[in-house]
Amino acid sequence: MRKHNRQHPRQLWCLETVADISRRQSVLFFVMLIMLACITCGITIFLLHNAVYSYSSEFTAEVSRMPPLSSKSPSQEEINNTNTLRLLIAVTAYDLNQFPHFNRMYDSFRDMCESGYTVDLYIYTTVDWPRDILDSLESRIHCRHPLAQFSVSMVLKDPDVKLNLARYHKTLFHDNVDNYDLFIYSEDDHLILLKHITAYMEETRRLKEILGTPGYTDYSIGFIRYEINQNNTHTTFEWYWNLQDFNVHLVHNDDVDKKMNATYFTAGGFRHQGMYMATSEQFKAWSERPNCRFNDTTVVYPNLTGFPDLTREMANSVWLYSSVGCQVVQLVPTRNYHDFFIHHLPDKYVYVPGWPYGSVTEIGSLLPKPTGTTGLIKMIDERVSS
Repeated sequence: MRKHNRQHPRQLWCLETVADISRRQSVLFFVMLIMLACITCGITIFLLHNAVYSYSSEFTAEVSRMPPLSSKSPSQEEINNTNTLRLLIAVTAYDLNQFPHFNRMYDSFRDMCESGYTVDLYIYTTVDWPRDILDSLESRIHCRHPLAQFSVSMVLKDPDVKLNLARYHKTLFHDNVDNYDLFIYSEDDHLILLKHITAYMEETRRLKEILGTPGYTDYSIGFIRYEINQNNTHTTFEWYWNLQDFNVHLVHNDDVDKKMNATYFTAGGFRHQGMYMATSEQFKAWSERPNCRFNDTTVVYPNLTGFPDLTREMANSVWLYSSVGCQVVQLVPTRNYHDFFIHHLPDKYVYVPGWPYGSVTEIGSLLPKPTGTTGLIKMIDERVSS
């Protein structure tokens, strides 16, 4: 009789228990593995979040130190407590006929603020400027320098004032003579650049060292206008230049200081710059001269035979350098004369037949050569020898 191999019930229970435990261990292992993965993922996300937050905080802090476009202008006290040069600029623009030229001037004035100068610009006009033009100017008024500001004011006068529009800035300058370091007047078509400002201030300081106070106010660092012809040649105009004997244009003053000898030259004849600059000290001194009254808007200017009404020209540099007016001597330094040439943007007189002019390059070749400038440009020759 065949025997069946039957297992004892207790033995079966033991086998089932072992299998059940094994299955539970496997499930527990997978659960723990999943939990470990979740914990690792959580830690990673936490670390990444902190890193991003830290970078974001640093970036936000950096941005917060940058003045926004709508940032508040520095206070007058903050400006006064810095070495920021304060400029008061007046420009006459009777109408908008020369606005393209003025637009270039406007950007140059704003660049002065970007460089650290506080600039207050006053525009004297007789017409209402269209809204689109004002929008364009206002969109470019922001100055990024932290301790400088650029402000613009427009003064409207009756059209009947005509050429007398050039007079009114003198009252503005007089009333603010102690509030600014430099006063600049210009017609609306002369490209005054940052280099003109820095060169004028440096050479005026040098002149004051040579002549002292008030002697240096008998002189003024001057500017010479030029135009550009179709050949892109810088050409001076409006004065008689003795190119055969240029020595007549050189300033000699042995009685004062030999440092002035042949280190300055001056234009001949009709010294119309279309603009002028003056420090506070200069403007005060010129205003106190009986024949000058540089701050007086009611001065009656003489008419020259054969010339039209010269009120516009007299109200700036012509009266300043006139022998019957302020009797100030115009000086243009020979050592860096290029910094005192100002572009008359219309470029129209250079094409007038018979108009007196001379090449800037030609004039430069006649000036005394500055010493100590040869070899300042470093030459790097990387050519391959043949």
